[in-house]
Amino acid sequence: MQTEWQTRSLDECLESEFPGEWGDTPASRPANALVLRSTNLDDEGHVDLAGAAPRVVPRSKLAAKRLREGDILLEASGGGPGKPVGRVALFQPDSASDYLASNFFRTLRPDPKVAVPAFLTWRLQHLWRSPRIWTYQQQTTGITNLNVREYLSSEFEMPPCPEQSCVAAILDTLDETIRRSRDLIAKLKLIKQGLLRDLLTRGIDHTGRLRPAPATAPHAYQHSTAGLIPAEWETSTFGEQVEFRGGFGFSDRFQGLAQGDLPFFKVSDMSKAGNEKLLQKANNYVSRTTASRQGWSPAPPGGVAFAKVGAALLLNRRRILSSDSLVDNNMMVAVAGPSLDPTWLYWWLQTVDFGAFVQPGALPSVNQGQLGSLQIAYPDLREQRTIATVLDTSDSRIASERQGFDKLRALKSGLLEDLLSGRVSVSVPDEGLV
Repeated sequence: MQTEWQTRSLDECLESEFPGEWGDTPASRPANALVLRSTNLDDEGHVDLAGAAPRVVPRSKLAAKRLREGDILLEASGGGPGKPVGRVALFQPDSASDYLASNFFRTLRPDPKVAVPAFLTWRLQHLWRSPRIWTYQQQTTGITNLNVREYLSSEFEMPPCPEQSCVAAILDTLDETIRRSRDLIAKLKLIKQGLLRDLLTRGIDHTGRLRPAPATAPHAYQHSTAGLIPAEWETSTFGEQVEFRGGFGFSDRFQGLAQGDLPFFKVSDMSKAGNEKLLQKANNYVSRTTASRQGWSPAPPGGVAFAKVGAALLLNRRRILSSDSLVDNNMMVAVAGPSLDPTWLYWWLQTVDFGAFVQPGALPSVNQGQLGSLQIAYPDLREQRTIATVLDTSDSRIASERQGFDKLRALKSGLLEDLLSGRVSVSVPDEGLV
């Protein structure tokens, strides 16, 4: 921490603070204000102004509580199980409309001589994510309230305003980069879903392009039990094109080996880091000798594993076995026959909602008979592999962006701690920033 930093209470950093106002429903009178509610804030400190509620507010209260640029919205009531109240967000208007905070908020108006609004918002956002925030929680019937008096008395180390501006600029820039990365990932996921739908129903022609839609080239399609499909594709039942491998009961006495000849996968292993597409790491392994003695026959690499019992099957997760593997009896493996490419099969199964086949009972489940009767339409192996490559490339792009996003979030977390504590100092231009 730098020597010029000073300890100040939050109250000392404010010009004023006041409760919000909800107003009335605009029935007989037109709305004269837009009121922000808890649902307009996210956990990262961003405000959705477009979702503000039109309300009728008395003129005197509107004049007294109208939000200004640089005001900080403090969530004073709300929260939830395991989620404390006390989220904050910086108000930055996007129009000349009059905005107010609802009565679940307090409006904090920073004193410009002491606190830069963006820096103070980052400081309070960091407080909300720290264990310290729990000391300000007050539980009442059905809702959690913030002990505002104690919250306002909380103390922080504050640098001079020029340094606050520099710190806030760094964190704002990083936060915007993270938001753009998140938006890009969301767009890439939508693109992948569109590719998945189109490639598995229309396919790719000999030039490597997506076939035209049926409406523009009806002669290129045929009607089948699997729906309207390209004329040269084959149709069959799923059970005729794959071999189903069931799982095995896994006694506790065989569990616990961290290495061995064969991985023995459970449903929980599908959530393990590194197993997002290929099942590569298991929590349990067994020797081939043990597997042979127990009559456990491993499924081959390329088999597509999925949950067949329990709530996990409703998640519709599919995983490709990366080696000879065993699965427990809550799972099943579909092994592609000679007419199907294993990776294409993996992608095709991504389009099947197992929730549509769940059998009634205490636990949701699907069986081999149900799955085997599914109708499947497929192109030749060359086209299957081309389709799989396109989808794999799309998936890899998303994974790469996700890695970058995670690194940015980790960088932000570390910088927050370092910059807000003064452990890492910033250079302030000679002319200063105000």
